[in-house]
Amino acid sequence: IVGDLRRGLHEGRKLSGLIRDRGRMFPSLYSNVVEAGEEAGALPQVMSQLRGFLNDARELRSFVLSAAIYPIFVLSAGALMLCVVIGVIVPRFALILKQTDKPPTLSMEMLLKLSDFGRGFWWLIPLGLVALIWLFRQTQREGTRLRSWYDEWVLRVPLLGRAVLYANLARMCRTMAILMKSGVHLLDTVGIANRVIQNETLRSSVAGVSGELRRGQKLSHALAQSSRIPQFLLRMLAVGEETGEVDVMLARIADRYEEDLRRLVKRLLAVFEPVVIIILGIVVGSIVLLMFLAMMDMQDVF
Repeated sequence: IVGDLRRGLHEGRKLSGLIRDRGRMFPSLYSNVVEAGEEAGALPQVMSQLRGFLNDARELRSFVLSAAIYPIFVLSAGALMLCVVIGVIVPRFALILKQTDKPPTLSMEMLLKLSDFGRGFWWLIPLGLVALIWLFRQTQREGTRLRSWYDEWVLRVPLLGRAVLYANLARMCRTMAILMKSGVHLLDTVGIANRVIQNETLRSSVAGVSGELRRGQKLSHALAQSSRIPQFLLRMLAVGEETGEVDVMLARIADRYEEDLRRLVKRLLAVFEPVVIIILGIVVGSIVLLMFLAMMDMQDVF
């Protein structure tokens, strides 16, 4: 990759264009930030700031992944246990029930139906997983109606919506801080920062900021036109405008939202773990209770 980039530069091509041609290896943020640095004549400063941004983003991603390992393990183990109970234990127990001559009771009948489902419709489980994976990938495709619906819906979910909002605002503010500190024009800064927002609903809500800036409005007033922007961000940004340190204030805002995001992730995982355990306990416990009641009915038979 480095050799290809070097050859492209010797041919007179821009670094941003070379990066954009390798979109699978480099996110759009890279090419947009590098292009802004080239136009402003501050490419070394932009690259230095971009490296710090990437390090912070990698640390945040590692924190989220590390915190999610245990809940994912609990969910996977619980799902595997449930499949074993329905697909192996219940069908074998049902064979014993079928040997009785007495008409099946309610508990026996429910177990027999559950056994028939486990043996006859087991393929629905992997099919459902494939369907969920396909549906999730469709929600990540840009410009689709499903993506728009998903992005709007996820912002309304308690805790999760705030986490998504904080992640996008931190990314937006960090990008603007990098570009403004490197001397990039404010309109170009806002345009690039808008493109790095991953949630389409939030991106659409701040799409008119450039127009407000062209009318002479301050950045804080322009962002205030969006109902999705928290008051904390607007107040902090207004203070930065008054003191003439907008880039410094944007970096502090990004730090604050990244820290809030870490706390929210911890809360989400703290809620997720007991909910999964309770749901699995109810399902497995109900099956075990049915088996116990069926055994009591069998004792009455014999």
